[in-house]
Amino acid sequence: MEKLKRLHTTDQYKLISLDVKSLFTNVPVEIAIDCINEHWIYISGDCPLPREEFVGAIRFILDSTFFSFNNNFNKQSFGTPIGSPLSPVIADLVMRRLGTVSLMSLNLDVAFYFRYVDDILRLLPQKLTQY
Repeated sequence: MEKLKRLHTTDQYKLISLDVKSLFTNVPVEIAIDCINEHWIYISGDCPLPREEFVGAIRFILDSTFFSFNNNFNKQSFGTPIGSPLSPVIADLVMRRLGTVSLMSLNLDVAFYFRYVDDILRLLPQKLTQY
């Protein structure tokens, strides 16, 4: 809210809001693993495991999610598990990558960009918001 209070703009821009639907269950495991590998330099300072073991453990957790529904046990086949302490961290890494890639692909000056988990506020030139 503080950032929005300080935001002054003209009619040439429009503030848009984006939200990821069902974030955790829509994070592809392979992209999550790629993001962990990309951030390994930051992770490794706090992790005594070699990268291969760490990534293997993460993959095992993400590929071994089971849940109960209507008295049936099911294996989650896609995304990160809801309720896992690992899911918010992985979702944040993936959202960072998505934000960086999407901002770079637009090739625009970023007047305002704010993300909180999966909610994004963006100030875009009015001409881009007409589509």
